[in-house]
Amino acid sequence: MNVFAEVMGAKSFSAAADKLGISKSLASREVSALERSLAVKLLNRSTRKLSLTEAGSIVYEHCVNILHEAELAERRVTQAQSEPAGIVKITAIPAFAVRHVLPAIVEFQKQYPKIQVKLSCSNRAVDLGAEGFDLGIRSSPPAPNLVARKLAVSRLVLVASPAYLAKRGTPRRIEDLEKHDCMFFPMLAPKGKWCRTSSS
Repeated sequence: MNVFAEVMGAKSFSAAADKLGISKSLASREVSALERSLAVKLLNRSTRKLSLTEAGSIVYEHCVNILHEAELAERRVTQAQSEPAGIVKITAIPAFAVRHVLPAIVEFQKQYPKIQVKLSCSNRAVDLGAEGFDLGIRSSPPAPNLVARKLAVSRLVLVASPAYLAKRGTPRRIEDLEKHDCMFFPMLAPKGKWCRTSSS
């Protein structure tokens, strides 16, 4: 099809062959092979000029469109390979997102302006695959089917207001915490209980 389109674009087998870097006889054979495969005559050949048959006009129009689309596709693929583009969806816990993720996104998009980053902030457990996320940042253990990387260490501390301690007393030992009220993240204490994981 490419040879046929070039021949009709140049209105000459010789000119088309020169442009394609092939011999005139090969260009003629390629067009003849296309005619045989379609079982129609595409060109009216004479010693002076080439002209399209009715079927040839239809085929030529489609050939030009196909070759144009192929060129556009090749150009887009080349651009995509040379410069990353697309959409990246991230879910992160709010506190970490505000302090670390947002500044990182700003710097990232300076380097890769054609990548659109969509950030969703939430503390809930997220099914990355089902909800279409590419990356999830959480403080809880990941699902076994995910690949996880450690980004940072988060240090948790116990705090209480002076009024609460004056009323309920100050705990001195780990065991004393069982007698106190606590506000916690459900992700860190899903059973609603104190969970001691270390003696330190």
